[in-house]
Amino acid sequence: MMCKKCRFAKCKRVGMRQDAVQKNRDIYGKREGTVTTPISSTAPSMPLLKKVSEMYRKLETQRIVVYGTRSRPRIVNYKQTIEVLLKEYHLISEWIFDSFNCYSSLPCDQKEVLLRNFFFQFVVLEAGFRACHHRRNDVWFIPSGDYIDCIDLATFFHDPGGTQTMSSKEAVKMFGSSFDTYHRNVSVPMIRENVDCIEFLVLAALTLFATGVDGQSDECYEVCRKVQEIIQKELLHYYEFTKSTEEPPIRLGNILSIVPNLQRATRRFQVEIELRHVLKAYSVDRNACTAFFRRTVSKNHKYRCGENNACEVVSTIRKMCKSCRYTKCLAVGMKKDGVQKFRDIYGKRESQSSTSTSDPIASGSQRLPILDALVKNYIHLENVRQVIHRDGTKSVFTRNTPRALNYKESINVFLKEYNLVEDWIVNPFPDFAELPNDQKRAARRFHEDMMLSNVMNAYSVDQKFYELGKI
Repeated sequence: MMCKKCRFAKCKRVGMRQDAVQKNRDIYGKREGTVTTPISSTAPSMPLLKKVSEMYRKLETQRIVVYGTRSRPRIVNYKQTIEVLLKEYHLISEWIFDSFNCYSSLPCDQKEVLLRNFFFQFVVLEAGFRACHHRRNDVWFIPSGDYIDCIDLATFFHDPGGTQTMSSKEAVKMFGSSFDTYHRNVSVPMIRENVDCIEFLVLAALTLFATGVDGQSDECYEVCRKVQEIIQKELLHYYEFTKSTEEPPIRLGNILSIVPNLQRATRRFQVEIELRHVLKAYSVDRNACTAFFRRTVSKNHKYRCGENNACEVVSTIRKMCKSCRYTKCLAVGMKKDGVQKFRDIYGKRESQSSTSTSDPIASGSQRLPILDALVKNYIHLENVRQVIHRDGTKSVFTRNTPRALNYKESINVFLKEYNLVEDWIVNPFPDFAELPNDQKRAARRFHEDMMLSNVMNAYSVDQKFYELGKI
């Protein structure tokens, strides 16, 4: 005798669909044409949800092609998550185009308004749906099949390259509460309500066609309002004829209550832990430890920690552990070879007294790695540009065709390029990462002013675009 619960769970796991089962099956075999099956009943009464569901299954198939399959999911960090989300952006864009004809007919600027508002909310919502499907709240499943370990968030904030100035533990303290907000508002309610695929897609559609979004036109507002009405009517029909729900209005209210919770959780993420820039927004002030680091290196001091190298190093502690403080100095990028061994008492040392250290740029043997890194990262920049600047009406695998732009479209491109070029500068030029923050800001501000002033001199740019430019 097999366990019926486990047997039923395995049936669903191998792909058997509950919505393909007749609710009241005829005792003499297949039902006659006069009695419609749930599938046939969805065709005239649930056309939109049926199409969205079919396109979502197609999206899942595309994800298998893009990400491949692994016998065992792996834990990912923030950089690996960003790579997945970059691919997801155009995969989800195609899914929206294929699922909603009314979206395809909107003007390009309104498509952009809705997609920007929708994308990260959908990422959070789908994570909650996967948590509900797997009945697990300790991990965050991402579309590639891998997951974020929500119990040990230090694995997510870990930087294998060691380029970030903030440690994993510090990042968890600062941004870990965002994950708590996600669990409290999204994954826990979805698990409690046992949200199925149709209900998940209804929530996704309501999120996409939201009303009151910044930049939304009156025509787009009316389209979104009508789609919301259609979606809710089809969901009620689904409750009445397909899903066995005793009180459909109460079930509908419980499901719709997830929408404001989703907005709350997403807003918290966007404020505190926006994935591409969260760890760049904060940097450790190295000036406070400059004198300590210089004394330690020049006098060759040796320290020993009495707390197993786990002391907290923050400015609010009066007497910090010197061993852990020195370790943190090295971790944030301070270089021992940058400290003068015998500092001149009258200021900077004369040029003739400087040590004869070879310049890595002037050295022929050391020049090639920099050029290799420059070329490699520029090729990567070009590939990322194909994704970021891709025309939303074209396939994922089709290269962009050049077209004439107006000044507003050019500004949108430049605003995206700002972060792309910054990433490209930091990777091949580690010395730029070592500059003080005010000098980095000066360089970025110069690039920004040069980029925007040429456009604003020729055209009267409205205040909204100007404020967007002042990042």
